[in-house]
Amino acid sequence: MESSHRRMIEELKAKHAEEIESLRQEKEQALREETEATLAALDVMRKAHDLEVEKKMNSIMKRMQANHDMSTLHSQHQAEMEAIKQEIISLSEKYSAKCVESSDLNERLRHLTRSLTAARAHISDLEMRNAKLRAHINEKE
Repeated sequence: MESSHRRMIEELKAKHAEEIESLRQEKEQALREETEATLAALDVMRKAHDLEVEKKMNSIMKRMQANHDMSTLHSQHQAEMEAIKQEIISLSEKYSAKCVESSDLNERLRHLTRSLTAARAHISDLEMRNAKLRAHINEKE
């Protein structure tokens, strides 16, 4: 009986050792699977994070480009406005000079017209005097 009892204990110990080994292997398998699942989840999260960071960077770059474009457009607009302003100033100065020139020419024309009118009146007076003198000469002859 003692030997049977020992055999039973040995069998129970062996069975217990097998169960412990089986549980250990199951535990290691479960740990490997959980590790793989965790790594897969971390990889998915990393990819999602990378994608989000890339989207944000693209958005920032687009805003920076838009701001640069607006700044460039503003600078071009300012330059064009300055060129137009300078052209208006130049044309205004030329117009003023032409107005002064026209005024001077009108004054000269009025002066020449008065001179011409006076000269015609003088010529008319001289022609009348000449006619009177001829008539007087013709009478004396």
